[in-house]
Amino acid sequence: MQMVERHKQQAVIMHSALTIYGIIYAILQHVKSSTSDLTNVAVTCSTLSGSAINMLWCEQSSLSSLIMCLPQDTWRQRKISLL
Repeated sequence: MQMVERHKQQAVIMHSALTIYGIIYAILQHVKSSTSDLTNVAVTCSTLSGSAINMLWCEQSSLSSLIMCLPQDTWRQRKISLL
């Protein structure tokens, strides 16, 4: 029983540390080099998801992801072949 209480206390300490934006930012800077890792953080950790999603949107290589957020009848996709 005492071990369970200790684990709960540690979880609370870790959680309150993650309320400091500077700590969240530092963690995500280490994960940011891999888009797939940053995506995984965004979908698995509710505490970090908002900041992780913001970082993902800031690092877009094209506007296609943003355009695909519009209703589907407002855009269409075409393949362009390069010579």
